Amino acid sequence: MAAYDYADFSTARRTGENNVPVSNRRNRFFSTGSEWFFCTREGVTQGPFDSRLHAYEANQKYIRECMSLQQ
Repeated sequence: MAAYDYADFSTARRTGENNVPVSNRRNRFFSTGSEWFFCTREGVTQGPFDSRLHAYEANQKYIRECMSLQQ
């Protein structure tokens, strides 16, 4: 397990979310058998990954890539 806890990120406000309700992002990750997936804000399922940690890391990379496209 990594040094961070996934729950720490589940309701944290992101840039631009000051005046909107924050949804619980904890449900973004799910598993089927031994494979892990995550859902994007756009409703697209990404995966499979061999662990929740790898799904989390891929999710963070996806977010960084989306943010770089907006700049």
